[in-house]
Amino acid sequence: MSDSSVADSSVSGGPPPDQGPLSPAGVKALKIAIVAMGIMIIVGVAVVIGRMIYLASSSPSPVRAHASTRTVPARFADKIAVALPVGASARQISLNGSSLAILYQGGTGRGIIVIDLASGKEISRIDFSAAQKTRAGVSPQSK
Repeated sequence: MSDSSVADSSVSGGPPPDQGPLSPAGVKALKIAIVAMGIMIIVGVAVVIGRMIYLASSSPSPVRAHASTRTVPARFADKIAVALPVGASARQISLNGSSLAILYQGGTGRGIIVIDLASGKEISRIDFSAAQKTRAGVSPQSK
């Protein structure tokens, strides 16, 4: 390209040299936008780092499984005695707030005992009896 063709294109239809994307006003606006975005990035990173430090230095709060879970009492009963049926043994134990559920099996069958840990007393006892297996349409009395 010759110098005359460059001069002709700027005069004939191109933007004037003091306006447009590379004009001094456009360059100034671009510089301001770049500085503002850089400041926003630095402030954002500082906030994230500050929050991480805050969470790492604060004491952990108690986590609840769901809203209906009761909080564990500050003091439990000193000694809790559970009377299982003769020959039975505990198969599973479940703690839920201030209650303890014990699934037992053996002896006379299976059952669940629920104990209040604060008082050490039995709240509930559920005994399961073995159901007789029968064929459809045949009762145990008929032969």
